[in-house]
Amino acid sequence: MKSIQGSRIVGLSALEIGTMVAVIWLVHGIDEQGMRMTIGGTARTSCILFLCAFVASALRRIWSNSISAWLLQNRRYLGLSFAVSHTYHAIACTGLWFVTY
Repeated sequence: MKSIQGSRIVGLSALEIGTMVAVIWLVHGIDEQGMRMTIGGTARTSCILFLCAFVASALRRIWSNSISAWLLQNRRYLGLSFAVSHTYHAIACTGLWFVTY
């Protein structure tokens, strides 16, 4: 886990979430169903990334091990990854508006 730190986390999460969005759109199309699937997927990734950043400090106090130390060390980058995921989410919400109206 030591090799994935800092800004690399943001780049990898942007790449992985972007790939997820692309696969959803390839499978379901860029229509209402595809946008709704994308909104659900990005909501889940945003939730996970937000929770990782949010609980890092408390988790380190309660459960002192290498995972909680890594979360606390990379809290800022997990938060930035959440912002990236939420940007994809906003794009999908805007896309849903365009395809339904």
